[in-house]
This record gives sequence, C-alpha cells and structure tokens, in this order.
Amino acid sequence: MIHPGKPPRTHIHQHRDMTDRARRHFRSGVSIHSHTHFSKENLGFIPHYASRIPWVAGRVKRSCAVYRSRTGMDLDFKRAYWTPPLSPQEVWSSEVRQIEDQLGMSALVSITDHDCIEAPQSMSHTLPMSMEWTVPYGSRDFHLGLHNFDAGLDGEMVRELQRFTAGYSEYSSCELLSRLHDSPKTLIVINHPLWDFERSGNEAHRIALQAFLAEHHEFIHALEINGFRPWPENLEVYNLGESWAMPVVAGGDRHGTAPNTVLNLTEARTIEEFAMSIREDRVSEVVLMPEYGDSMFTKQLRTAGDAVQHYPGHHPDRRQWTDRVFFEQEAEHVQPLSKYLPAGAPTWLALVVVAIRALGSSSLHRIMNAAALSSTLAMPYCGSRRTSSGSAQEPEKSASCPIAPYLLERARDHESFSIRR
Repeated sequence: MIHPGKPPRTHIHQHRDMTDRARRHFRSGVSIHSHTHFSKENLGFIPHYASRIPWVAGRVKRSCAVYRSRTGMDLDFKRAYWTPPLSPQEVWSSEVRQIEDQLGMSALVSITDHDCIEAPQSMSHTLPMSMEWTVPYGSRDFHLGLHNFDAGLDGEMVRELQRFTAGYSEYSSCELLSRLHDSPKTLIVINHPLWDFERSGNEAHRIALQAFLAEHHEFIHALEINGFRPWPENLEVYNLGESWAMPVVAGGDRHGTAPNTVLNLTEARTIEEFAMSIREDRVSEVVLMPEYGDSMFTKQLRTAGDAVQHYPGHHPDRRQWTDRVFFEQEAEHVQPLSKYLPAGAPTWLALVVVAIRALGSSSLHRIMNAAALSSTLAMPYCGSRRTSSGSAQEPEKSASCPIAPYLLERARDHESFSIRR
C-alpha cells in the first residue's frame, strides 16, 4: 500500500563530505527526538542482562531475595525507571551549539520526552509542544514522535494520549492520530520502527509493524533513522520508507550528555515550516554527524556512563545516580533509590558503577572507535521511488562500500544532494 501525495525523496549526507556550497543550500539544522530528565526510562531489562553476567547475576538474585524477605513482594524491575541526567535547557543548549558550530546554520530543536510535555513547558523560551507517545498495539508498543502538536489550552490532548497509553481512553489510536494529523503544522514520525526493544523476536516485530502501518499509515508522515540504532537497521528503515512511499527523517534519541548524531537539514526557518515541508513537499534531508560513525557499543557505554555519573552542579536531589533511579512500590508512591540505600550502594553495586563509569570514558572510546574504522556502510541509492505513471517501484539495491569515498554534491534540479562514487 502506498502513502498518498507527492512521491517522497530522502537524501542521506555525510557531514565530513559536505562542501561549503552544499551547506549554503540549507538555512537550518533540525534536531528532533531528545530526552531530558523528564523522561522515565523503564528498567525492566535489568534481569535479562544481569542474568548474563555471572558475577553480577548472583548478587542481583540475592538482593531480590533480601527485598522479598523484607517486603513480602517480588522486586519488579518493570515498576522501576531511571531518568536522563540533563535538564531541558542543557539538552537544548548542546543541540543548538552543535548545529551552529559544526553546520554553521540556525538551529531548530524539538525535545520529545516520553509521554509528557514538561520539557517545553519548563523552558523560558519557546519550544514546540512535542513528545514521544507510547502507543500500545496488541502485545507490544510503538513509539511515535509527535512534533509541534496542539496540546490544547488545558493540556487535554496530552492527557487523552496518556490515557490511551495507560489503557483507558475512550478513543482509538486512529481517532487520536487523526486529530493530531488535522493540524498541518504537526509532524508525526514512527521512531526507531524496526527496533524490537521488547525482545519479542524480529520476525514477530516486523509483522506487527506492517499491521500497524496498514492501519495507521494515512496519519504517519515519516519514519525515523535513529542515532542509536545500527546502520544496517537504519538502512532497512530507509527501504521500508521506500515500500510505503514515506520520507525518512533523522531522530537522534539522545539520553546522555552527547548531542544527537543524526540531524535534518532544511530551508525552513521554524519547526512549523519544517513539519509542513516534510508533509507537503515530502523531501527529507538527513545528515550523519561524525559521531554516528562511532561504534554503537561505545555510544551505549557512554550513555550508561553519563547515567551513573555524579553531577555536583545539579540540583541536590539529582546529583547522585541513585537520586535518578526510582522504584514504584505501589500506585502513586515513588521513591528514588537513594531512599532505600541510606548508607550508600552495597560494595558489589558500587564496583559495577565504577566499572560503568570507566567504560564510559572518552579515552577508552577513542581506542575502541579506532579499532572499528574498517567497518563499512551500505549507502542507499537516492533514485526515483515511483515510475512516471505514479505506480510503486521496487527499491533500488544499495551499494555496499565504505562511506568515505562518497562525495555529496548539490544537484541542479533541487534533488539537493546526489550520492555518487
């Protein structure tokens, strides 16, 4: 099934190969999909990964047994979450600084915390009302980036979206998306569409995604290339966009102190104009920043290191990592981990944190990234997506080769960049 409207075009650029002439073709760099300390990141994955680390597995098991003996309840990690270390102002500032310094363009930023708009509401200057909406679908969830939507004078739209996520909305997902879609200045993106974060199995996830797209595609404006997903998966998202005739935009998905590694380029002056250009012109320009080429493993380690760092300049309630991890014992009773550890973390946990901080150090990352320089990327062929008759065209096969030899040039017919050998 093909999305109605103009044939979409998505062009992917490598930052280091952009010429000054190419840069002048765009007015703004756009950073979307960032997380601040208002995001709640579920810790349900801990038992899965802890069980694979022999020394840690036994200690986690014993800690769970102690918790059970003291409370009479099992320690449910799905009722626990951590929050990223930076405030909305800190995230916004680092994104603006990267775009201005490295791209030499004006910066447009859309912050999307999970299921809330506290970040834009807390800022002293105007940010678009945006968030990452969790959409239950069957036995799994999909995450949708909602950028620059109308929250309503009293925030009723946000509460309705939250009610749907919690499972007690009177509206269907199609009805809610239709209401969001009705505003031409709102951009709706499926974030990291191919990431099976619930570990249900890749094939099952892809089947569910195709069903979700079949049901909701008329309200979805783009798919996302994600800064924290590996290139083969992002390339598959590009091809998925081809098959559904949808543009693909860049979403960084930062949770730590480093700015987003994938950005968008546009002639728009505002987020509103950017959203309208993706929806109406259906042309997307994505730029991979140098850090995207770093090993995915080292980027994940850096985020983990950021999560457990001590931040002396933060508010006293958020300086220690134990202040940013929360457990919900019962409804509306949430306490930070520091309340359960008045004497500090046990020795084994303190050692784990020290190890994570060390693994998250920039000096170690330079060594690990240098060892990964021989890796190759398969770049998509930026050809036409439809035949002259407007019918669907099979996606071109991607050329697999190192990304460095590609030169990115501005095309005369406003195709922006052509990727050439």
